[in-house]
Formats: sequence, structure tokens, C-alpha cells
Amino acid sequence: MAGLDYKKRQDLKPVYADATNSADQIKDGHINWAHFPLGIPGSRVIDLALTGKIDILPIEGEFREKLLSKHPYYIPFTIPAGTYKGFDEPIETAACVITFVADESIDEEIVYQMTKTLWEKLDAVQQITKGLSWMNLNNAYDGIGIPLHPGAEKYYKEIGVIK
Repeated sequence: MAGLDYKKRQDLKPVYADATNSADQIKDGHINWAHFPLGIPGSRVIDLALTGKIDILPIEGEFREKLLSKHPYYIPFTIPAGTYKGFDEPIETAACVITFVADESIDEEIVYQMTKTLWEKLDAVQQITKGLSWMNLNNAYDGIGIPLHPGAEKYYKEIGVIK
């Protein structure tokens, strides 16, 4: 999609590694870039930003629009200015939503109560997990790429998030 076919280019060698190993390999000079699917602020990116030797590539404009239309589980997202050392301007990007998945056999009332509790206690959840600071009822349903469990659907209809 970005015009980069790593399978055909001879000058690129993909490395498949988790975020920790990728960050270490960047610091050690073994790889040049990595994709980090994580909440912000992400500890690996904080660590790399402290070295002062990284750039965070924006995902914006026409490229982002194509990405969002092709992959509806991504949403537009802005990394706030100052999230990482040396990055004093907001950075436009795309994000994957966090999706709680429940088997359809789980009782509707249990999933309803779990969904309700999450949203009614969101402040407490966000204090524990800063990476969820972007969550709010305005974007609660954005990027959901699978059908809602009936219990979650009941709650979202009850509060007017969906009709």
C-alpha cells in the first residue's frame, strides 16, 4: 500500500521480532526501523526517544485514508505533542482499537455487565493503564471489525452509542 514490497526488494531484509527485541536491535544498529503496535506512551518508544536517534513517521493524508478504507479496524489517531522526548509537535498516525472479544456462548448479561462496568469505571481503568487515555464514548464503537456480542450491543444501544 505504501509502495514498499519487502518481498520483492533485494535491499530489504524483514526481521520478525517482538517490540522489546525490535527496540534493542534498533539501539544496537542491527535494524533500521520497526513497527510498534502499542498504546501511548509506549515504553519501547520512550526508551528509544531518550537516545535522540529516532524519528516517528507520521501516517497521514491520502495514505492514511487508503489504509483506513482498506482496513476498517484502524482509526485515525494523533500522538499528542510531548508524548515522547524530542517530539514537540503532534504526530498524525493510525491506531488499532483495543477489542475485548467474547465467545457468543457467554451469557448476554455477563457481557452487558462487563461492558457497563468498563465504561462506568473508565477513569479508574485509565489511571491504571495510561495507554487507554484516548478511550471515550465518542470513539467506543470506532474500528470494530467484528459483530458485537448481544450483551455489548445492548449496553451501547442503552446509552445511545449505537441506534
